Amino acid sequence: MATFELTLEAAAISSDDPDDFPCPDKRLPRALAEHVMAQVEQSANLDRWHTPDGRVLTLILMRCGLRVGDACHLAFDCIIRDTDGAAYLRYLNRKMKREALVPIDEEVEGEIAAKQQRVLKRWPGGRRWLFPAPRMNPDGTRPLTTHSYRG
Repeated sequence: MATFELTLEAAAISSDDPDDFPCPDKRLPRALAEHVMAQVEQSANLDRWHTPDGRVLTLILMRCGLRVGDACHLAFDCIIRDTDGAAYLRYLNRKMKREALVPIDEEVEGEIAAKQQRVLKRWPGGRRWLFPAPRMNPDGTRPLTTHSYRG
């Protein structure tokens, strides 16, 4: 019994010493290397997606900086314009629980417009989501999941 008490006493003393338990190192950001990002951004590599939806979604992620879950939940009518006519992507930042805007270029705007036309072709009445789930979603009410995007 005396050994056990001594061990607890020793543990209590050593736990006060900061050198015994160093702080863990801060994690570095998980950014892609510049040369890898340059390869991903090449049009020929974007065209390797098996569906045009994957290409558009990847383009939005790269150019707008959205999280995958936020991009999968984009509203069908996600483009708005300011008084000067500049296009913005409107989305719900689900982590911060607020609506947000990010400026978009003409290519992203054109890709979104083409995606809207594909949605209208499949669901003529339109849908709530820009990226409705492609399977087991006959009425288009469910958005694409992050697991479906990541394949």
